[in-house]
Amino acid sequence: MINGTSPCKKSDRRWWKEFVVYQVYPASFKDSNGNGLKNINGITLKLDYLGDRRWSNYLDVELRFGTMVDIQRLLAELKRRGMKLIIDLVVNHTSTQGNRQPPNNWACLLDDSQSAWAYHLTTDECFLSLSSAYQADLNWENPLVRAEVQKIARFWLEMGVAGFRMDLINLELKRAVLDKYDVLTFGEISFLDDDCQQLEMVKAEEGCLNMIFTFEMMGLDMVPDQGRFSYQPWSVAELRKGADRSQSLSAQNGWPSLFCENHGQPRSVSRWCNDSDAYHVAGSKLLCLMQTTLTMEFFFNSGFCSPGVTPRMSINDDYPIVNAAAQSSAAKANERSTLRALEMRKKFADLFIYSKFEPIEGTHPAVFASKKSCRDGSDVPITVLNFSGEEAEFVILVGYEVKSWVLGSYDSLSTEMPKEVPVRLLPWEGLAGMCRVLTDQYLIT
Repeated sequence: MINGTSPCKKSDRRWWKEFVVYQVYPASFKDSNGNGLKNINGITLKLDYLGDRRWSNYLDVELRFGTMVDIQRLLAELKRRGMKLIIDLVVNHTSTQGNRQPPNNWACLLDDSQSAWAYHLTTDECFLSLSSAYQADLNWENPLVRAEVQKIARFWLEMGVAGFRMDLINLELKRAVLDKYDVLTFGEISFLDDDCQQLEMVKAEEGCLNMIFTFEMMGLDMVPDQGRFSYQPWSVAELRKGADRSQSLSAQNGWPSLFCENHGQPRSVSRWCNDSDAYHVAGSKLLCLMQTTLTMEFFFNSGFCSPGVTPRMSINDDYPIVNAAAQSSAAKANERSTLRALEMRKKFADLFIYSKFEPIEGTHPAVFASKKSCRDGSDVPITVLNFSGEEAEFVILVGYEVKSWVLGSYDSLSTEMPKEVPVRLLPWEGLAGMCRVLTDQYLIT
């Protein structure tokens, strides 16, 4: 650990704030028996790979990919490695089929060409299905529904899972079930844009969730109401504003998560950076550096398939050269850069995880710069990210002295890198360094 004491109270530290979450979708991760369908046992087979990479797991479990025995084996193997399991708990809707005359013209959120109402043959009634015609919204005003959800949550917690990703949660479920366990809960909040309402969701004691995903960052370059593949120009100033808003939750006894993409969205390296052969790796490392140096939870995705097996889900044409084995052996691969970033985040946890985020205004228009505020006498971490395909000059004019550059998105980073002004950033280059504050004034142009 670096100079100075932790800027947070001991009571504020939680295991899930320091863990890195590795998301695994069983259908596309690992086939354990060669039938082309990935399954739970495939996850168990790759635990050593995951553990060696210094991150922990977030596993969306679907029981059709295995048995309860498989899950119990997975939990036991995770515990043996000091790892944890978080599962998807969807209690907003359930699956069904059917259709008839709807009560009104409400449309589905995921497909506005379909009605939000579906027909149930047995009761001869229509029911609400806002997400999809095959996902019936549960009636949370029914006490039997609430009791069943609590029963399901207790079942998995008693089995040993460490938390849930949730579509919907309320205070009743939190107080009746979740508060009795040391677990992580987080959810996607699609339409909650008010800062005060977001804080109410994630307050340390009163909130329904430990953490939320909001869509404002992910939608930075999307045209409103025109879908996930639409595009509109965006600016670093907007990115800085969104990050500042998300990070402010931690200063108010909440906890943020910078949500750049998920399984249903275009990749952020294609949207925010340059995914050409020349700059794809640099852009990926830039985004990784941004995420690892912010106060937030960190999420990953991946998958495996054995040679000679035709997977049930299609894969990219370049899989022979872009795969886990190649990443592990290549000196300049994204994986190695990510591991170095995770090591830095762990080593300087008091700074990168628990210190207050402060965006640095007045930067080059394509440069996103930020620092973490620390107690007097401590080193100050600074992150500088060039979100452009051109070189950008980074100049510290007053009150800042760079002690060392700790990590960069280009692998040429060395102790000989300039610590004085100016520092010229390459296209899509990011740097993380430790600085000494000489005065209370600073400026970057």
